[in-house]
Amino acid sequence: MEYPPLPDGQEITEDEYLENALKLKPGSSEEDQHYNLPRKCIRQFFPARKCFGFVPPAGWQHLARLEELREDELEPKFQEQVAQFCRHVWETSKPKTLLGGHVVTGAMLGNLAVTYVDAIRSGAVPCMESAVLALAQIENSAAVGEAVAVYEEQLEWRAALPTETVQELLDLHVQCEQEALRAFMARAFKDDDRRFQGELMVRPLAPAPGVMG
Repeated sequence: MEYPPLPDGQEITEDEYLENALKLKPGSSEEDQHYNLPRKCIRQFFPARKCFGFVPPAGWQHLARLEELREDELEPKFQEQVAQFCRHVWETSKPKTLLGGHVVTGAMLGNLAVTYVDAIRSGAVPCMESAVLALAQIENSAAVGEAVAVYEEQLEWRAALPTETVQELLDLHVQCEQEALRAFMARAFKDDDRRFQGELMVRPLAPAPGVMG
C-alpha cells in the first residue's frame, strides 16, 4: 500500500509513515503537550512497532453489509494484506507478559482492556501501573478460590475420612495445604505483602473433624 510522500516528495514505507506520525512537536505549550502525550505513551509502551496498511475490504456499495460478505467477495488486495498481517503475528508475536514475566491470559487481557477503556472514557490516559494493580486484585482473589478448590480436590483424592488418628489427619491436611499453596503461587502475582496468601492460609482449609475413636 502506498502512503502519501513526505513534503519533499520522498516515498515512504508503512513503518516510516508510522514513525513520522509519532514524531513529537518541539515546544512546551499546552497544545504541544496535548499533541505529544499520546505519542509519548505509544513510543514508551510499544518500543517495537510495525505498521500495516489495508485497502477498503470491499467496494463502497458493499460496505454497509460488510458482515454479510463471504470471504471470496472481499477485495483480493485486502485479503493479501490480511494474510501478511496474520503471518507476521504468528511468526513474531510472543505471549504478552507483565513486569516480572507473568504471562497474560485471555481473561487477564480482557480485564486490562476494560480498565483501559474505563480510563479513556473518564478522560484520563491509561496508566499501566494502575491497571496492573487492579488486575492483581482480580487475579489474586481468583487464585485464592482456585487454591481452595485444589485443597478440597486433593483431600477427596488422597484419603477417605474419617482417619484412624489425629496425626494422620494433620499429615493429610499439610499435604493438601501444600498443593493448594502451589496452585495459588502459580496464578498469583504482585502479592508483595502476601495479603492474599495470608487470606488463603486463614481460610478453613483444615478438614472437618473426622478421626475414629
